[in-house]
Amino acid sequence: MPKRKNRKKRNNGSSVNADYGLKKAVKEFNWRLAGKLLLSFAIIFSIYLFALNYAEAHRNPLLQNIVLIIYSGATTVIACVFIILNRGVSNDIPTKEQLRDDWSDEKKTEYIEKLVESKKKAKKLLIVLIPLLLTILFDTVYLLYFVK
Repeated sequence: MPKRKNRKKRNNGSSVNADYGLKKAVKEFNWRLAGKLLLSFAIIFSIYLFALNYAEAHRNPLLQNIVLIIYSGATTVIACVFIILNRGVSNDIPTKEQLRDDWSDEKKTEYIEKLVESKKKAKKLLIVLIPLLLTILFDTVYLLYFVK
């Protein structure tokens, strides 16, 4: 019996282009950052569930409220710090031409360097902020749809 060569079926080249785009996207995906986010979410969500279950086991609704206030407050504070460090929610960095005309080139360069550094710090805060937001989201969905 003759051996068949493995040939890919092509539909006007669309499947080949789609496969290439998917492979490129997977290759460029930041797996390390995704792992950090997943680990951070697992830790934050586990602590949250442990604290709520502990409060429920001891029949202490005050402790449950304190846990909710701490998580909501931490999320609010971190979100505000992120917005301040990021200087808004935009990720754009202005060019020297977009800055004030009365500034010297040195001052413009210094401003842009500080802005880039500040945005890097804000990006690191997202590793904590996103899991906190997801924790509150999951708890809200659970309370709205699964608790009777």
